[in-house]
Order: sequence, then structure tokens, then C-alpha cells
Amino acid sequence: MKETIIDLLHDVHALTEKEIDELAGINDIEKTREILNELLGELELSITKKNKYTLFNTIKYAKGPITITKGGYGFVNNGYEDIYVPRKAMNGAINGDIVAVEIKDRKALKKEGKVVAIKNRIEKYKVGEIVNKKNKTHVILDDPKFKYDVIIEEQNLVDGMKVSVELGTMINENTYSAKVKNVLGHKDDPHVDLLSITTEYGIYKEFPEKVINEVKEILSYVTEEEKENVLKLGGKDLREERIFTIDGDDTKDIDDAISVKSLPNGNYEVGVHIANVSHYVKPNSELFKEATKRGTSVYIPGSSVPMLPRELSNGICSLNPNVERLALSFVMEIDKGGNVVNFNVHESIIKSKLKMTYKKVNQVLEEGIVPEGYEDFKNDLLKLQKIAHLLRAKREHRGCIDFDMKENKINVDENGYPVSITLRYRGEAEKLIEDFMVETGAQSSLFLDKFAINDSENTHVYRNHDQPNEDKINKFISYLGTLGHKKLAACVKELKPKEIQMLLNNLKKTKEFPVLERELLKCMAKAVYATNKGGHFALGYDSYCQTTSPIRRSGDLLNHILIKENIYANQKVTIKHELANLANIASETERNAAECEKEACKMKTAEYMMDHIGDEYDGIITGMTRYGMFVELPNLVEGLIKIDSLPGENFEFDPRKFIYFGRTTGKVYRLGDKIKIKVVNADKNLRTINFEVVEDTQNKVRKIGKFDR
Repeated sequence: MKETIIDLLHDVHALTEKEIDELAGINDIEKTREILNELLGELELSITKKNKYTLFNTIKYAKGPITITKGGYGFVNNGYEDIYVPRKAMNGAINGDIVAVEIKDRKALKKEGKVVAIKNRIEKYKVGEIVNKKNKTHVILDDPKFKYDVIIEEQNLVDGMKVSVELGTMINENTYSAKVKNVLGHKDDPHVDLLSITTEYGIYKEFPEKVINEVKEILSYVTEEEKENVLKLGGKDLREERIFTIDGDDTKDIDDAISVKSLPNGNYEVGVHIANVSHYVKPNSELFKEATKRGTSVYIPGSSVPMLPRELSNGICSLNPNVERLALSFVMEIDKGGNVVNFNVHESIIKSKLKMTYKKVNQVLEEGIVPEGYEDFKNDLLKLQKIAHLLRAKREHRGCIDFDMKENKINVDENGYPVSITLRYRGEAEKLIEDFMVETGAQSSLFLDKFAINDSENTHVYRNHDQPNEDKINKFISYLGTLGHKKLAACVKELKPKEIQMLLNNLKKTKEFPVLERELLKCMAKAVYATNKGGHFALGYDSYCQTTSPIRRSGDLLNHILIKENIYANQKVTIKHELANLANIASETERNAAECEKEACKMKTAEYMMDHIGDEYDGIITGMTRYGMFVELPNLVEGLIKIDSLPGENFEFDPRKFIYFGRTTGKVYRLGDKIKIKVVNADKNLRTINFEVVEDTQNKVRKIGKFDR
């Protein structure tokens, strides 16, 4: 009924209580009043001076999430505009809260408001450092956007201890009370820094006792009874097949293996064998509840927080070499044109023959070197490479967008201290595995689509990726024009994958490509899990899902359960009624994990650069703002050069052309320029790195007038 009233007020600006009662068809004034009071409390409605009800955002108030800057002020977005909130007008709001703001002047071009209510506190738990002063115990929170003092009851905690706290009430306009939930350790203890970040994001390594008890009941090997049941249900014994895995050097949770055969008709049979996690993690079990609650494994420098207990993720579910494992085999028949002409899924018993690494497989595929132990697999690898190229060509023809963004790896020692930062290599082996995993996802989605009785039935969890936001793309096109790439900008006619891929390929010819690729990526929508078929824009598929990482992703695990329900008609599961909610949780936990991983990497990067103060590097300008420009080093470490630190003269920022220019000499700094920098500061706690210019190796002195022309 709430939705009916809200829809009603979308059409009619303001209505009385009686009018709403009649038009909504409630015909019970007491019930209507109760619903309206609930909507008022939820900040969905407001009352005008004439005692009429209206949608909250239609009068002098606005509602939305508040984003607070490091400076302490914030912005509230109500869906179509940002309202500025000064620091003094926060009224206790913290970053991420859903708040109501009262707007000073609706007609003002730049609107300003003050927080008058907090509807939903997003961040309940915080992490910080104990500081004792003036007979009170304070917690200095790690979050630089939190500008309030936090006081806890005396806990006999020494200075420097890291704790997680639950925020209580506001003592005054500058102070919160709080309760200590967990003591993490001293800030100088090994690994406490990363533990602080994962705790801040609500990510914990420890599993509940009920989950641990269930794990104790699971054997560390496949039993004869389990193998017999697989075969009785139509599964296959593939233990003698030449199946192998390809992963990173330090991978311990191996959830995919692969095999290949040449068929008599000239086609190829590729088997993608995935750990049968759903055999051990069954619906409604404590393991299932915990896995879907976590949603994903989280990977931070030197460590990980698994979605499943280690006994499963690194043990009985991991497709380790030379041991029997239960799998779900996705079998594709692929012709010489790269078309999948037949696809089937069945349970299986496998025994991986070799744990290969990307590094050694790349030696085979790129250098023709066959490492020891790989001799019997050389032909299989070359065959898979050939098929992968066919699949890739098919996707590229459709317009599949491959950003191929560079990534780095932060290498840490046993105490979690960063010792080096290196570029990750994405070679033929990495691409090969990606090609087959992506194709498996596409074929699995089509396979599951066939079981839908009607369009409204939830057959599985899709991986949807919407087309880019048109406004963002238009701004990017305008941005290209300001950089002098008007011809490139004019190439984009429609928002189709092929058009975006064509633009991306053309951008590779520009010196600003590293910058432009990143900015174009920001225009793309975020992929989400959902029970409605929305298609995957970047990959160019109308129907797509993920099935190849059930150890690490709950969406894949859910799809495994649904696949087995459909291939075994007599098996009934009870997750369809909660599938939409579980898909939403998978999306939320994925976003949360990505933010956690990002912050952990920023902290470890800053910590690494603290040992390199005074060192000089070549870099490229990747971003510009009014206060400074960002420079990226070859290993992708990024730092800020403050505008007032630029040598020689005072520089000004031209936001139309994204340049810094000197009024006296006409010297110009532009996006994509190569410069030599020196590291002048790095702060692990603030997660910041600062550079200064040592030598300008790329730019020439130009007169501003000439540059404008």
C-alpha cells in the first residue's frame, strides 16, 4: 500500500489525508493515517503548511546518501543534483548515511542545505586508535572523513591499540559516544593494519561455530559412496582423462580445470571442469547461509578472506593435482569457426594430472619452451590456444570491449610488509583461461534459460552489465574534443559495444591513452547479479551468467545448485523464492570487497613508498585538478604533485583544456606528458603519496596563444 500512495503522489503533487484514503482505495482513515506516519518516519513524505502530504523531494527538503570529504563538508545527492552541506550543518551525519537536508534556497544555482534527519546509518562500526588524554579514552578513527571526536568508557587500553567500535549517541555537536566491540592489537603489530581495514568493511576471517561444526562432518576425501551416487545419477568418471589446471603460482583455492580433445568430425571438445561445491554446501545449511552472507572471497596483499572455510576452499573443493575430486563438467563442442555447436553439463569425478602455472604455460605458448613436466601437455595447450583465438575473434566481431587495464601486484613479506610492487603480466595463458571461462558462462546462461516456464520465472542468477550512461559518454566525448581529438570524438554514433570498442582501439594511437582508457572505463556501468535477464554490454551477450568460481563467488554457487536441480528433475531445492535477495547480496558484497581491496592496496602502496622518499622516477601525468596533478609510475603507483610545488613560476589550471600553464614563460603541463619526479612524502595511515617535479623531459616551452590555436 505504501507503493500505491507514493505512485499516487508522483502523479498528484499534494493530497490531504482524506484524499489519499479515497484515491488509494483504502477507505479506512485510521489505517491510512498509520501508513502515512510510517512514510513520514521513513522520509518518503512531508507535510505542507496546508496539511497536505507530498513526496519528500518536492518541497524545500531533499533526501539521499551523504558523501563527506576529507575537508569535513559534504554533498547529498537526491538522484539528480548535489546539495552542498557545510561542516557545521552535518548534525551528526557520517559518510554514507541516508539523510534529509533542508535546502536554503531552491532557486539558487548551487544549492546549500543542512542535515535535519538521518534515515539510515550505513556505517555502524568503525576502527580507530586508542589515545588517552585528560582522563578520557578517545578513539581516533582511521576514516579521514569522520570529523567527530569519539569517547569510550574506560577500558584500560594503552595508547596505540587498534579497536573496532560501535557508534552510540552524540554527546555534543562534536563528540560521539561509542562501545568497543573488538580489540585488534597494537598498531605496530604485524598484520594489524590490514586487519583494521577488513574489520572496517565488516569482513572477518573467523567463521561462526555452527559453520565450523558442519565442516567437521565433511571428509577430506571423496568416498566410494559419493562416487557411486555420481555415476547412478548419470555423471561421468573422468579420472583417466588428461585434465589439468592453470593458475597463479600462489593459488591455493583452485576451482577450475580444463581438457581438450579432437573429434572425428573435425570439431573440438573442450571440457571446463568446475569444483562441485554445491555437493558440500547445500541450501539452508549453515555453510550455505554463511557463504551467501559473505558473497565473495576477498584478496588483499599477502592474504585473503575466503568465502568458504579453508578445509573446503583449499581442501576437498580445490581441484588439487593427483587427488580425486567431485566436479561439474561443462562440455562444449566447438567447430573450426569458433562456434559452440553443442553444450552439455553433467556431474563428474576427476583427477587433475598437473597443476600448471600461468608463467610456465606462457613459456610454452609464447616462447616455444616446454618446462619439465609439461611435455605430455604441449599439444593440448597449443590446441586450446588455437580454439581460444577462435572464440576471441568471435567476441571481437560482436564488439566485445576489452579494456586490458594494467594491474600491479604488491608483494609482502611474512609480516605483511611490502617489499616490491610489480606489474601483473597478462599473457596468452591468462587470456586463454579467461576466454574459456567467459564462453562457459555464456553457454551456461543459455542452458539455464531453456528451463524457464515463463518470462517471470527465476531460472538463475544472471551477470548483467548495462550500456554506458549516455550523459557520461557525452561528457567523455566533449573531454576528447578539449584534448584536440575531435575526429576521434565524432566516430561514436551509437551506444553499442562495437562502437565503444572501435573508439577504444582508436584511442590507443594517442599519447594520453592510459588516461583516456581509464576515463572511458569510468563511463561504463557496473556489472551486477540479478534474476532478470539484462544482457552483458561489454561482452556483447544477451544472456550471461557466471558458473566457474563457486569457491569464491556465491552467484556461481547458486547457479550450480540450480543447474543440478534442472538436470536432475527429482532433486528439489528451496532457493528460488529467495534468489532475488541473494543476488542483491552478491552484488553488495562484491562492491564492499572491491572497496576493501582498493583501500588495502592504497595503504600498502603508501607504506612501500615511505621507504623510497627522495627516490626519482619517470612518470606520466594521469589526472589534473585545481590543487594538483596526479602522476603514475611504470609500476602503476600514483602520487600527487601539488600545483604550488611546480618549479620555476606560478602555474594556473585551465579546466577547459586540462592543462597547467605558466603566465610568465607560457610553459604547459598536459595529460599524458612524461615527467621525472621525486618522492617527497608518503603516509600509510592517510594512504597518500606526494611527488615533486625534478625534470620536465617531455614538454617544451610554448606561448599560451599558440597552444590555444
